Amino acid sequence: MSMGRRQKSQLPLWIAHDEIAPSPGHPSYEKFNGLLREAAFDRHAEVLCAPY
Repeated sequence: MSMGRRQKSQLPLWIAHDEIAPSPGHPSYEKFNGLLREAAFDRHAEVLCAPY
């Protein structure tokens, strides 16, 4: 800042998660999630984990 010159102020480094556009996802993961949904995997995992 010599000779009376000012630098521009720095933009904040924090970005809130709701300000970021969602990505469409990868086709492989979409297919895999569909297969897990068809097989009712979530319910199966819940039953297995219930005792714990």
